[in-house]
Amino acid sequence: MTHQPTLRFIAIPGSVLSRPDLSATDKIIYGLLRFHQYDKDRCRPSQRELADSADCSVRAVSNSIAGLEAAGLVDVERAYRQNNIYTVKPAADPTYLRVTEGIIRMEGLSALGKLIAAAIQYKAAGKGHAWPHQETLAAELGCSRRSIVNALQDLEASGKLDVHHGGGGRKRGNQYRPTAAFYDAVFAHGPADRVQKVHPLKNITKPEDSKRTAAVQEIPSAGLSACRRIEPAQAPEDRAFDRLLKHGVHRTVADSIVYGQHHPPTSIEQAIDNALLRQADHRQKGHDHFKPFHLAAYIVGSLNQARREAKIVKPSKLFIQSRQRHERAQQSHVKPWTPLPESDFEERRRRCLEQLRAAAG
Repeated sequence: MTHQPTLRFIAIPGSVLSRPDLSATDKIIYGLLRFHQYDKDRCRPSQRELADSADCSVRAVSNSIAGLEAAGLVDVERAYRQNNIYTVKPAADPTYLRVTEGIIRMEGLSALGKLIAAAIQYKAAGKGHAWPHQETLAAELGCSRRSIVNALQDLEASGKLDVHHGGGGRKRGNQYRPTAAFYDAVFAHGPADRVQKVHPLKNITKPEDSKRTAAVQEIPSAGLSACRRIEPAQAPEDRAFDRLLKHGVHRTVADSIVYGQHHPPTSIEQAIDNALLRQADHRQKGHDHFKPFHLAAYIVGSLNQARREAKIVKPSKLFIQSRQRHERAQQSHVKPWTPLPESDFEERRRRCLEQLRAAAG
């Protein structure tokens, strides 16, 4: 039985996120369908379940599914008096936007406002603030600049975003800083017994508190990975995160790679395997006496290079050679099958009949 993880966030591929023919609700529903499909070939959530998760109406979910089907992103197999069966087509691009459950359930925001909140949270990770141009957000989210401006005004009016206007017209971007209310909403749907430990904004009572800036900067470094639940069967992202920690990558860097930069888990696993084989080859050749091999730095460097080139990490030459040697070793232990000659077959048949007659007589 396949384990279905608890909803913590959805990942929307960049190629889907930037499509102007899809609405923001369509993109959130696509991310939810990807979550429900998980590691299976298809999924069967009800439209009511999707509406509750996306914080929208059932009619909006129905319209979004029709739009995704028309765009060729989802195949729908309709069933009589049962939930429809959805097959989500995989996206080839390695970039994703993570939208947490807390952001999806933010009250008083449109679907586009929630996507903008997720984008600013990602861009502000580790710094506490971000300077994205409105044109950049419009291109990344596949909408007009006017829609971005209206959604940012709603975020500022709701108290979840502080906007410091840079001046100088459209050539200079504004500074966006998530507020304490923003992180309260983000962590509101995490595990209740652990939110208090990782949420330094809980003790702040006044918005003008001098500790506010430092506290806001501490939140992204801790990341939502500090609130992860350990499930009976780990999600691929959590397994990749644990492997990075095991091989010496700093927790903050690993959190940024897995949950911030949205590298595919398979790409992270491949980068680790390539690095381990490179380390073994380095030691076998005796190079450790002259230049030590830094495993964590090699893994992070491979992933950063793949991200700059917008690619996934592929098997290295050493990995391919090692796999071929393993396959040859497996084949050498298996004795090839050859047909038995007819004379030997008749001889064995005669012996078996004699043994049966002797046992019966």
